[in-house]
Amino acid sequence: MIKLVKRFQNYLKRQTLKLDDIHAGILLDNILSQGQYFPTTASSINLHSVATIINDVIINRRQSIVEFGAGLSTLCLARVVRDLKLSTSIVSVDDNEAWLSLMKQHLQAEGLEDFVTFVFAPLTDCKEAKEGLKWYDQQPVITAVKSKSAVDVVIVDGPMAYDKARSLSRYPAALIVKPYLANNYSIFLDDLHRDGEKLIAKSWEKELNAKIKKVNSQFWMLSKGDSFNPVV
Repeated sequence: MIKLVKRFQNYLKRQTLKLDDIHAGILLDNILSQGQYFPTTASSINLHSVATIINDVIINRRQSIVEFGAGLSTLCLARVVRDLKLSTSIVSVDDNEAWLSLMKQHLQAEGLEDFVTFVFAPLTDCKEAKEGLKWYDQQPVITAVKSKSAVDVVIVDGPMAYDKARSLSRYPAALIVKPYLANNYSIFLDDLHRDGEKLIAKSWEKELNAKIKKVNSQFWMLSKGDSFNPVV
């Protein structure tokens, strides 16, 4: 009986997220309909989460975004920064050079290449990592971050952490960027349907003394300072 109830609860969560995505897709139509088709998969960030990030950038006047894991959010944010003539900078970090090349080509095709600084950072040893896991090469990451204004948005959707052995691989992100955070900021973490990301979010909440908020069943945010609620 307990297993049946849990299965039904999980079913409701999935259906709720689908409805949230439909709503967000309508809100984002003007952004998503621009340019060439951009491939998304089951691993891509969901539309409800993208809409929440964009809301945060606009209504809280964010100036410096650092993203771990390039993809749909990168493209949408670049379009928003261009269309609204924002002064917001975007740094997008990824460990897959081939994927970064595809991202650059896509942005170049839309004339968006000047709105994103892409950073190729292979996975390597990291003293802040849990269980000896690897994280992005810190040198190119910190060099890119230091060249921008104080970071007020962090998006963590990488590195890959889909199996148990790598479940805590995203943990170092908040610690690495902490010295460069503005007084008022948001940190977004994807894939909260997994136990590893839930443990990471709870750890960050304590270490940063930040407020944690559930955006949807797969996406949480931590925030510090006064800000408007961006959740769609």
